[in-house]
Amino acid sequence: MIVLSGNKYLFFLLPVLFFSCGKEKNECAPLAIFDLGRDVRITGIEVLNDSTWVACGGIRGEAGYFFRTQDAGLHWTTQQTGESSCIYTIAFTDSLHGFAGGDFLRMWETIDGGLSWQFRWLADQVPYHEQDRPAIRSFCLNDDQHLFFCGGENLGTGVCYESIDAGKNWNFVVYHHEMRSIDRNPLGQLVAGGHGILMHSDSSIFSMNPCNWENDFITSLRFVSEKNVVAAGFNGGIYLSADAGNSWTESLKPNRPFHHRSGWNSIAVKEGEVIVAGKNGEIALSETGGDQWEEYILLNEPHLFQIVPFGNDYLVTGDHGMIYKIKL
Repeated sequence: MIVLSGNKYLFFLLPVLFFSCGKEKNECAPLAIFDLGRDVRITGIEVLNDSTWVACGGIRGEAGYFFRTQDAGLHWTTQQTGESSCIYTIAFTDSLHGFAGGDFLRMWETIDGGLSWQFRWLADQVPYHEQDRPAIRSFCLNDDQHLFFCGGENLGTGVCYESIDAGKNWNFVVYHHEMRSIDRNPLGQLVAGGHGILMHSDSSIFSMNPCNWENDFITSLRFVSEKNVVAAGFNGGIYLSADAGNSWTESLKPNRPFHHRSGWNSIAVKEGEVIVAGKNGEIALSETGGDQWEEYILLNEPHLFQIVPFGNDYLVTGDHGMIYKIKL
């Protein structure tokens, strides 16, 4: 017989208690699975209408792809860019005009709803040093004239870009933080986030003010109302601001010892719902504007990259050329 003293018994029991107290996650089975026909990561998707969706993806250093369906995912056409750049983000100002961005500040534009894409080199509208030309990661195109995007690379160099003439000309700011997400509310106020940084402005990237923030690597953020913002981090935390990004509180705790959650990649907002998707098939849903969260696992899918509303459901992109339709 083995007898443990009180202290030794507690030392033995504590790890068991830590590992057993995690919150149970709900399983989520997809309503439909769409195979785009290329074994690449699908990093972005835009729903133009019930039938027409446009997606992007690729393999870093090898190839970038655009995908388009006009029958709600049953059949897809594919366009390879011809550049050795993965495409990370895609966004439209209307059903015809859109932009996409990839490695090395490479940008593409469409004027026919994604049927064709034209490469647009930013020419002298880029940082002088090549090492300061990172990947484009996020667009904000909720005003068809006043456009924004941000990007970053290797936890270091980051950029924010702004255009006031529908993307014909761009001006930029360079940061010592990788930037991942930018959004704007109807009042013209901006929020932007990245590696160890959150910033806000009342009007322009040229008047950005950093918050007192070092907590997480922000990978996605969205306004859910004129003043309320939700941000999600690579370290598993979800954060709220009630003053257009000036100050932040923790809504869902980031990863910590004995309580590991996947890193988040994308936020979608729809009619009061906020939904966040990330690695290891993790999904979090809030029906209270981000105050409370219900956590889910999408079965048999290791990584999720972008989630967007689709009617009463959501579309979420994954690895190996897959897109999933889900309902929570």
